[in-house]
Parts: sequence; structure tokens; C-alpha cells
Amino acid sequence: QIIEGYDKIKSLNNPMLKLLNKNNISDIGNLFSYHWNIKKQFSNEISNKKIDNLYNKIKKNKYISGGKLIGAGGGGFFLISTPNKNELIRSLKIEKLNYLDFNIDNYGSRIIIFDNHLKSL
Repeated sequence: QIIEGYDKIKSLNNPMLKLLNKNNISDIGNLFSYHWNIKKQFSNEISNKKIDNLYNKIKKNKYISGGKLIGAGGGGFFLISTPNKNELIRSLKIEKLNYLDFNIDNYGSRIIIFDNHLKSL
């Protein structure tokens, strides 16, 4: 059953690439959510009520099109897709949650050094 789930997750790669190329924010979020729901079937430890409630609250307010929890070992981050970044940031601040805004580029994997003391790289 787990292998079947991983096969489903693996089958999402090509659809995700197509959505990324089209910059289809809404469907990217839906695919994130679909992936996360498959993964939550593997174990009760993939998420918990607090995380699910927070995710559902933000999704219910239509600030996100979808997302998933990423990371490992009892820690992690939400990877979410939003059509309205400003409203999402406002809602995250109300919940006292930090966020990291990022963009996808065409350079592939790179080593990035983050140092508060560096002004530029």
C-alpha cells in the first residue's frame, strides 16, 4: 500500500512540471495538497491536529490555493501556493508565523550561503 502511494506521488512529477511552466498557481497548490493527503495516509505522524487545523484555517480563508508540509524529523515547513501573497502574509503575521518568500529559477541546485553580516554575495 505504501509503495502504491509512492507510485502515485511519483506520477505527479510531470503534471507539476507542466503547471510550473504555465505558472498555474491554483493548480500547483491543489497538486501540493493532493500529494500531502497521499503522504498522510502512510502514518499518523506525518501531521497532527494543530498543523492540520492551522492549514485548514488558512485554506478556508482562501489565502492559499493549496500546500503541503515538507521537512523531516519532527520539524518542517508548509510549502504553499497563493494567488494573493499580501493577504497570506497578513494572515500569517496574525497567527505569529514566519514566512520565507521565494521564487523558482532555471539554474538548478546551487549552494547558497546566508549570512546576516554579508551585504551581497
